[in-house]
Amino acid sequence: TDITNVTVDVLAIGKGKNASTTVLVGTDLPECNGTPAPLQCPPSQVEFLLSLYLDYYPEETSWEIGDGSSSVLQRQTYFGGSNTSHILKQECLSANTCLSFTIFDRNGDGICCGAGYGEYVGFYNGTEVFRGGSFGFNQSHLFGKC
Repeated sequence: TDITNVTVDVLAIGKGKNASTTVLVGTDLPECNGTPAPLQCPPSQVEFLLSLYLDYYPEETSWEIGDGSSSVLQRQTYFGGSNTSHILKQECLSANTCLSFTIFDRNGDGICCGAGYGEYVGFYNGTEVFRGGSFGFNQSHLFGKC
């Protein structure tokens, strides 16, 4: 079966509310062109991929990746943009370290479900290591060699 250009109906439900949207997936989309190309990481590192769907207030959202000893390795803050933006972030991270991912919401309502249907998913070395969206001011996850 050819699945290079498929339309999928997505239904998100949370806290008694629902919304639906149509998502186009395929190589004909100029902003997509399939999944991101794998990174060529050095031998002591592995690929990390963050998929982040923002809610209606992206300027409230930020995140960081730390090395478990209070050092911040990556940090990103969003300053507007369209609501429900989708962000893909790829990095090479240490293969032999306990890492932490923390997402913040300045308003304390997370990214799902009161003001949109945001979600984040982290992949480390090709394996899903965390997922979320419903939280208060912040949510943390450990991954890597912990």
